[in-house]
Amino acid sequence: MNRLTAASYVAELTDGFVGEGEPNQGIFALLLSTLHLLAAGETEMAMRAFEARLIGLAGFKPELNACSGCGEPLTETKIRFSANLGGLLCQACASAENKITVFNRGTLEVLKTLYRWKLTKLHQLKVPEILRQELSALLRAYIEYNLEKRLKTTEFLDRLYKSSPGRGTNI
Repeated sequence: MNRLTAASYVAELTDGFVGEGEPNQGIFALLLSTLHLLAAGETEMAMRAFEARLIGLAGFKPELNACSGCGEPLTETKIRFSANLGGLLCQACASAENKITVFNRGTLEVLKTLYRWKLTKLHQLKVPEILRQELSALLRAYIEYNLEKRLKTTEFLDRLYKSSPGRGTNI
């Protein structure tokens, strides 16, 4: 993905989570830091970190340490996530939920790392392709749920990459 497309995406995300004329220094600092990383060529993990942190700064950080339904710790290797409940679910609670996303425990650990690490250290994070895809899908679904719409840049990228066989979106 090129840097201009990535920059457009983070700008649209920012616009979606921040009201017009509403000052938010934390989100502005995150946007500026991310744009610097994008300009330096760090795209995919910089965008994932931006998405995760923006969600948190906007007040929608998901529960990542216990089941959002019952509060019990999670021990399964397959993790279930409910955008509606704003976090992880154990197998029992997930059975009562209509729309859940299932992903690997490794994806959860990467997401937790994105919240902990400084943005400038992201280039050190080596994430397998399957976990990057799961993380992207998870964050996209959660963002679209909270914004109550699909972003124009993601629609554009989906069309763009559909016309290029063998390439998946990294947004």
